[in-house]
Amino acid sequence: MTVRICVIGNSHCAALAQAWKDVSPQIAQRFSLTFFASRISHLAHLRPDGWHLRPGTQRLATKFRVSSGGLETVEVDAYDAFVLVGCGLGVDLEQIAAQGTPVSLLRYGRTKVVVSEACFDAAVACYMRSRALFDVLKSLRSVSHKPALIVAAPYLSERVLDIEPFASMAQYRDSAFLATLVARCRRSADAAAAEHGCEVVWQDPVTVAAPGFTRLDYGMDRPREQDEDEGGLADIRHCNPKYGALALTRILARLAALLATSTVHADAL
Repeated sequence: MTVRICVIGNSHCAALAQAWKDVSPQIAQRFSLTFFASRISHLAHLRPDGWHLRPGTQRLATKFRVSSGGLETVEVDAYDAFVLVGCGLGVDLEQIAAQGTPVSLLRYGRTKVVVSEACFDAAVACYMRSRALFDVLKSLRSVSHKPALIVAAPYLSERVLDIEPFASMAQYRDSAFLATLVARCRRSADAAAAEHGCEVVWQDPVTVAAPGFTRLDYGMDRPREQDEDEGGLADIRHCNPKYGALALTRILARLAALLATSTVHADAL
């Protein structure tokens, strides 16, 4: 029996979709993936309707049709599990830095804004729960409680360590500081996901340069000299198919574990 998986998300779906095209025949026999991808602003118009999730705008319908191979509506009963990708949910240290630095981390370096431990944790929790992904998840949960995973957006490219606000902050080159900060942020995201009966799949450790930053060879970054010659900005948020292949492996493994407890799918897995 093939396990049917619906993937809904923003542009971070691209690396997964490319990786899916390259999977082995053995994997393709066990799983079927359908992608419904669009910008976060478009996904805000996804609406629950009976046992369906329908696009509320023609633009979203078009994006779904292109990414799914012809489908405009998510027919919930057609899938065994769901995967929600990116949509702002992840540890973005540029955004986290704006929340201030908790007192306990001042030993790693000074910062402009210092906050209490409780204030920092509350700010991060609010930040995580306000991500657009949870709007999509709430729509899904209003029509289905089938297994669902959240795939966190990749960490920022390690390239940002050379630019502000990170370049002048020595603590962002301290692995102990980063590990502590990232762990607190991940716990907050995990807690928010658990409230909806979900769990977060984080990126493979091999893709991590330092805690909270993605290695250049897994990103979509252009060479430095090309950035300077063209006067453009490097992509510091998206990752390549090599990253996608590792992420897809983690996703399918976790889904297999979740669905193995179901008598409907145990034989297939």
